Formats: sequence, structure tokens, C-alpha cells
Amino acid sequence: MRSLAALFLQLAFLVVAGAADPTPEPEEDNDARAIVGTWEVVKATKEGKPAPAGEVTGMKMAITKDTLTIMMAGKGGRNESVKYALDTRAKPRGIDLTIDRGPKGTSRTVKGIYKIEKNQLTICFSHDMGDRPKAFDEKTRSVLVLRKEKGKK
Repeated sequence: MRSLAALFLQLAFLVVAGAADPTPEPEEDNDARAIVGTWEVVKATKEGKPAPAGEVTGMKMAITKDTLTIMMAGKGGRNESVKYALDTRAKPRGIDLTIDRGPKGTSRTVKGIYKIEKNQLTICFSHDMGDRPKAFDEKTRSVLVLRKEKGKK
């Protein structure tokens, strides 16, 4: 009788342990969901210099599945949208921002890196269309630090 009880106990342990440890979702899916929402810009630097407070105050980003829209409160409420793509396999993780300009459909791609920590998103990129940054370097690159708005998806 004692061995039957021990067997049931082990079986129960395996069932509970298996239920508590589901197969983790791929990072790509996690990042794609985590990045969607409305973000407030809390810090912006370009080559080590902080962006003017008037440009950052009230600036937000609305991010959907494939579009990032910058909403600039200080510049007459102008909005600009770009397409983006994430590369979760890169170390650090990559983000490509594709900017479409002109009537002929000309576009350019800015390569950057990003990280998501809790409800903070940090994006680092170069303005010169150069190589993807290898680190979050505020002295030679542009860095945006954003905080997800509470209650916003």
C-alpha cells in the first residue's frame, strides 16, 4: 500500500511540475507583443548630447504590429510614421526602421538595436545609415528611452 501511495505522489508531482513549466514562447513572439502600445519618450540623446527639452516633452510613440508613429507635441503636433522589423536572433536584438520619402517611393533603412526591460524600451541607432550599433552607446549614437504608458496596450 505504501508503494502505491508513493507512486501516486510521484505522478502528482510530475503532473504539477509539467503544468507549471509550459514550453516557453519564442522571444520573437514575446518582443512583438511587448513592443506594441503607446510609449512616452523619457530621454533622448544624440551623440552624447540631450535633445532639447521642448522637443522631448510630450513626445510619444504609438507602436503597432509593423508601424512606429512618432507623435511630437512640441512641433505643432506633427506625426511621422515608419515601418519597422525586429530581429530577436541578433545580439543585441536588432530593429530596422524603414522611412519612405518622396513621390517616387524612395525609402531608406536605419539599422538599430533595442532592448525591452519591464515597461521600458531603449532604442539605439545611427543617423548616418551606417552599420548596426553593437552596443547602447550614447556618445556616438542616438538613443531613445521610452516608458510604456500605464493602462495602454
